[in-house]
Amino acid sequence: MAAEARIEELAAGQAEVVAMNTRLRRVIADGAERHEVELGAARAERDRANRRVAELELEVAELRRRLSMDSTNSSVPPSKEPISAREKRKAKRRASSERVRWKEKKPGGQPGHPGSGLTREAEPDRSLSADPPSECASCQADLSDAVVLADGWAQVWDLLEPVLEKVEWVLPRRRCACCRKVTTAAVAGVRHAAAGGVAYGHRLHGAAVLLASEANVPVERAATVIDALLGVPVSAGFVARANERLAGDLQAAGFDEAMKAALRGEPVLCGDESPVNVLRKDRDEATGAVLSGTPHLLVVRTPTPGLVWYAAISSRSSEAIDATGVLTGWHGLFTRDDYAGWHQYDPTLAGVQLCCAHYPDVAVTSTFVVMQRRSPTPAGGCGFLLVSAVRGV
Repeated sequence: MAAEARIEELAAGQAEVVAMNTRLRRVIADGAERHEVELGAARAERDRANRRVAELELEVAELRRRLSMDSTNSSVPPSKEPISAREKRKAKRRASSERVRWKEKKPGGQPGHPGSGLTREAEPDRSLSADPPSECASCQADLSDAVVLADGWAQVWDLLEPVLEKVEWVLPRRRCACCRKVTTAAVAGVRHAAAGGVAYGHRLHGAAVLLASEANVPVERAATVIDALLGVPVSAGFVARANERLAGDLQAAGFDEAMKAALRGEPVLCGDESPVNVLRKDRDEATGAVLSGTPHLLVVRTPTPGLVWYAAISSRSSEAIDATGVLTGWHGLFTRDDYAGWHQYDPTLAGVQLCCAHYPDVAVTSTFVVMQRRSPTPAGGCGFLLVSAVRGV
C-alpha cells in the first residue's frame, strides 16, 4: 500500500511538473511572438527612417544645386542671380586677376613690344610758346638773370572746341501747271528736315545711334554724353527717334532680309537667346492688347567678326525662334547652348556644336544623385547604392 501511495504521489508531482512546463512553454512562445512583432515594427520603422533620410538627402542636394545656380552654371541671367552669387563671382574674378610679377620684370611694355604711344609730329597744326619760368624748380631762386638754354618742346593733341553750326536752307517751291500741286525742295542728306521746322543733322544722328545702338548706352545717358562732349543739349526723345529713323531706313532698304540671307550663306553660325528687362510688355500694333510671354533678344552671328543679326522675340519658345525665319532652309554647322528651343533644327543640320562656354552649365545642371535602397540582406542589414548620372551632350 505504501508503494502504491508513493507511486501516486510521484505521478501527481510529475503531472504538476508537466503542467508547469506547458505554462512556461506558453509564456516563452507568447514572449517570442511579442518580441517578433516588436522587432518587425522596429524594422519597419527603421526602413521608413532610412527612406526618409534618403529623401531628405536628395532634397538637400537639390536645394544646394538650386542655391548654387548662377549665370556661370545655368541659364539664370546675371541680373536675376542672388547677391551672394555675384559677390562670389567678383571675389573669384579678383583672385584670378591678382598676378605675381617677376622681380626681374619691370611694369609696362616689355622689350620688343611695338607699343602704341604717341610720337612727335614733324609738322604740327600750330605752334605756341609757354611763358619762361620765373623761379627755380629746386630752390625757388629768381631766374630773371639765369642762363638761357635751348628751348625744350612738348606736343599736346586735342580736339577742337565743338561748335553747333545752325544752317538755314532756302527751299525753292514750285506749283505744277498741270495739277496745281506745290512741290517744295528737300534738304540734301537730311530727309527728316521738314519745311518750316528745325531738326538736327546727320552727324548728331550718327552720334546718337553710335552711343545707343553700338555702345548700348541708355537713351537718357546717351543724351547726357552728347551734351557733355559736343555741347548740344539733345533730349532722350531725340536719341530714341534717331535710332527709330535708322531702323526705318534699314527696313526700307531690305536690310533685315538681306542679313538673314547672308547668314544662311555661311557654313557655320552661332545662336543664342537671352531675356531682357523692359519698362513694359509689348503690345499688339493692331489691337493694342498686351502680348503674352517674356521679351527676349535673339542673336545669330558668324563665329568670327562679320555678320551679326539681332531680333526681338516675345518669348523663348520654339515657335517664337522659328518665326524669325533666320535658320529656315539652312543646313550648316550650328554652335549653340543646350536650350530645347534650338533642337527643332537638329535633324536638318550638318552638325551641332555645344558652345564651350555652356559646358560647365550642362555638366552642373544635368548631374543628379539617386539614393536607391538595396534589398535586405539575410542578416537583416540594408545599404544604399549611390547612382550618379550625367546626361551626354
